[in-house]
Amino acid sequence: MIVYAGPCISVRGIRFILFSQLQHLRIPRGPIWETIQLGAVSIRGKPYRDSDDYQIICPRCGTANGLINPGGDECANCQQMFYHSFSNFEPLPLVEFKVEDGLSDDEAFQPEL
Repeated sequence: MIVYAGPCISVRGIRFILFSQLQHLRIPRGPIWETIQLGAVSIRGKPYRDSDDYQIICPRCGTANGLINPGGDECANCQQMFYHSFSNFEPLPLVEFKVEDGLSDDEAFQPEL
């Protein structure tokens, strides 16, 4: 599992990632297994709160998304994929254009007069 966390991630976010990865390992039951299970339950039991500066705002619906999303790099509300700018890692407000049926590519690129 690879998660893009943006330019900054909290300690709680790192713990969430680590405990989710540790749960996939085959560890025999014992004190280490119990510690991993207890840590995973306790980290998921707390509400996820980040500073407002670290939340990603969806340009499509305006929902504030956390840095960690199990669904990937997409909005939790409308499932719009985030495409980040390389200069500041903010999501870009992209617009999708669909060409009408029966219109060629050359005709679509010419401006209407």
